[in-house]
Amino acid sequence: MKIKVEKKMNLHELIKWVWENEVEHEIFIGNKNGRVVFVREQQLNADSVRPDETFTVEVEEEITEDTKIPTLIELFVSGYGQIIHAYYRTSIREAIGEVVKGVDTLPKAFYILNDDMTMTLIWKDGELV
Repeated sequence: MKIKVEKKMNLHELIKWVWENEVEHEIFIGNKNGRVVFVREQQLNADSVRPDETFTVEVEEEITEDTKIPTLIELFVSGYGQIIHAYYRTSIREAIGEVVKGVDTLPKAFYILNDDMTMTLIWKDGELV
């Protein structure tokens, strides 16, 4: 399963990423309002880009049990019923380790909390979905 994550890149990293991913007809605005326009393959225009400027790019990453998730929601069942717990910037493996230390039940599922407050199931009954 892949998720979209935001990465901050300097100009050099941005150019390399765009060329490796064959991005065309895209405009990137930096954190200091510098602007880079990618017109065609390996053709770009840059305006007012400062040396310390960063650009935010949305990329797709494959999820593993070691991927740090911005907001990870865990569902587990105990003698008290279904319990939900939220973790921040934590991997599934780290969250399972916390549960195993403190509780005698294992998680049933993990979800990613999306920006629009919906959740995406990423792990169920011991494996990634």
